[in-house]
Amino acid sequence: MDKTLAVDIWNQPGAKSYPISAFTYVLVYKDLGYLKDEAKAKALVSYLTWATSDGQKLAPELGYAPLAPAVQKKVTAAIAGLTWSGKPLLAAK
Repeated sequence: MDKTLAVDIWNQPGAKSYPISAFTYVLVYKDLGYLKDEAKAKALVSYLTWATSDGQKLAPELGYAPLAPAVQKKVTAAIAGLTWSGKPLLAAK
C-alpha cells in the first residue's frame, strides 16, 4: 500500500473538474505526545477527522473542491495512525 498522501489532482476528467488545483496541508507528527495534553491531541484528531469527512460538505459553498474519495481514504488511514505518547487516539474499527 502506498503510504504517501500524494495524489495527482491536476487535469482530472469530467466537466466539473478543476483544471488547476492544489492541496492545503496540515503537518503533524505521527505521535502527538509533544502536545503534552492528551485532550488537546484528541481534539486535533477530532478536528482533522471532521474536516476531511463531514466538513467536506462545506467545500463547494466556500469555493473549494471536496477531497476525492481516494484522497479521503488515504487521509482517513493517516489520521487513524496518529498516537499520543504511543497510544492510538482513535478506537479500532
